[in-house]
Amino acid sequence: MSVLQTEKFLFGTARLYATPSGQVSRVKYAGLNDVEFDGKVDTKEYYGEGGWPIFAADGHRSLDITAKHYVFDQSSFASDLGAAVPAAGQWAYAVDEAVTVPAMMPFTVTLANGALLVSGTLDLVMIVVTGSIQAPVTYKIVAAGMEVAGASCSVSGVGVITFAAGDTGRVGKATYKYTSAAGKQIAIVNAFQNSTPFYQMECVKRDLSQIDNSTGYFIFTLNAVRFSGFKLPFKEGELANIDRTFKAFADPTGIVGYVTFSNP
Repeated sequence: MSVLQTEKFLFGTARLYATPSGQVSRVKYAGLNDVEFDGKVDTKEYYGEGGWPIFAADGHRSLDITAKHYVFDQSSFASDLGAAVPAAGQWAYAVDEAVTVPAMMPFTVTLANGALLVSGTLDLVMIVVTGSIQAPVTYKIVAAGMEVAGASCSVSGVGVITFAAGDTGRVGKATYKYTSAAGKQIAIVNAFQNSTPFYQMECVKRDLSQIDNSTGYFIFTLNAVRFSGFKLPFKEGELANIDRTFKAFADPTGIVGYVTFSNP
């Protein structure tokens, strides 16, 4: 077993597991892109007349963990939020569903999931031609009988869109929300403070020893960790990592965790 670890490039990321308090089954934080452990110690310096301190005292200590994912794992996310396992979904979205206004009366289009349409969610963009210019126009949703060509339409409770006669032949795209039991859903509830579960967390990274060139493992075990936040970015043209942060603390025996270098 190596006793010295030197700085080196890392290829591939670690594997991160968490065991919720009171349970025996692990939760895997899948699709990791990066895991970072950030330890800090608060210090207080005491000065005499000189510019350098004559004594430094150590105080509060903290260890923050950041896990970056390129895969969104619902089971572990539900555990972090103190929720039960993900339940059946209640909603879905139709995005950019093609719409073509018929050339004959009635000037109506029925949405594919119109019978399940959630009222007030229709976003309709139609191509309107003015002279030689074609431009996308977001239609206003109005009451039945108040439709204006090139500007507005009405929609019934079962997803039937009615256009004005002047809209014949126009094409566009509809985006809307509808009810559905497909997929999964996590309920974020206003739970009591200090009620989310805490975990034992273990990070395992295959490691090449600089001493004997053997392949071993770096294992970071934390006995008590609590979820402390997440970032879920939706930024065009960027790597959309999902960041989750955790805070480590001492278990009832006073042990925070262990750092293990293993070269079997």
